[in-house]
Amino acid sequence: MATYLGIDRTVMTYLIDDLVTAGLVERRLNPADRRQRKIVTAPGVDALRMSARRSGPCSAGSPATSGTRT
Repeated sequence: MATYLGIDRTVMTYLIDDLVTAGLVERRLNPADRRQRKIVTAPGVDALRMSARRSGPCSAGSPATSGTRT
């Protein structure tokens, strides 16, 4: 995955750590090779992604991206 994204493997590890901490993905054992871990979306993330997709893209000045509330 790191090669595909063009980043170092250690950076990929930190990125996945952040995604796990955010509750977006989980690391699971690979039953075929216990040395490996599978990275899978966490429960509920697919529903969140679909909800965001229905909402459409955020514009640069919208409250969702500017950090301010109206």
